Amino acid sequence: MADEPRNARSEMSETALYKKQLNDLRARQRPLIAVVSGIGAMAAGTALWILIAQRYQISGLSLAVAFGIASAIKYSGKTVDFRYGIAGGILSLIAAIAGNLATTIFILSKRGKTPMEILLQLDPATALSLLKALSGPMGVLFYIATVGIGFWFAFRHIPKPPPEIE
Repeated sequence: MADEPRNARSEMSETALYKKQLNDLRARQRPLIAVVSGIGAMAAGTALWILIAQRYQISGLSLAVAFGIASAIKYSGKTVDFRYGIAGGILSLIAAIAGNLATTIFILSKRGKTPMEILLQLDPATALSLLKALSGPMGVLFYIATVGIGFWFAFRHIPKPPPEIE
């Protein structure tokens, strides 16, 4: 009987300690730096994708770019909140769409026009129809995986303390 109140107090203190540590980590977050570095990683990853797309078509490149974006957000912004995962997922999806569109433009440029000519003639409706035509079911799976990686790795996951068992 005497142990029950002590265990309840120690469990509450572990929970209180967890909340204090989480609040300390949240206070150290740098939201602006996280988002700016995510955008920078998105631009760099997409540029790298465009350079690679001139010679090769690598489907898994979107996953690597998403991981780079998420890592930039997590480590530069010291993120622990869910909302940074959403930012990582969105930026990763934008990078994947831009990379796939760049790959499509380079495939089309092999027919005689330069990539810049094709890009200048491209309107949003045509770009969407090109992406739909070249993506297929596997492309949709890569988009989903890209968003998942961009989300999951964009913030630090802090596990809650396990409850004490008597």
